[in-house]
Amino acid sequence: MAVKLYLSADEYAKLHNLNSQRIRMLLRQRRIPGVIITPKMYLIPEDAPLPPARDMSQFEYRQANYISASAAARKNGISINRVRALRQLGLIEGIIQVGKYQMIPEDWVPPQDRRIKSQKYIGWRNKHGKKDSEHSDDL
Repeated sequence: MAVKLYLSADEYAKLHNLNSQRIRMLLRQRRIPGVIITPKMYLIPEDAPLPPARDMSQFEYRQANYISASAAARKNGISINRVRALRQLGLIEGIIQVGKYQMIPEDWVPPQDRRIKSQKYIGWRNKHGKKDSEHSDDL
């Protein structure tokens, strides 16, 4: 699964050698295509073209709620490393990258943790007469 790359207003301004206030004005006028509005920021697609000077066309902006990977970890009671592992396995749908940050949909629910936590395998070798290693008696 490919992660879609987005930029913040400041990064987009730097990419096009413009003032960030000019980009924010274009965002308020809805003149940049493909933008996603979140409660905290505008997410601009990396490949979004800069509008021509005299073109006054407006675009629809999609509303979405994305949270950071660390906020998703806190919300779901798992570690940030587990979120990173799930991302690498492709088990997080709808993830986007904003600069160096990973943004996850707010309604994302992690898959059930299927690792064994019952501790029923503790002492399994002793119970079945297995040795831990060949040299365990030499100590």
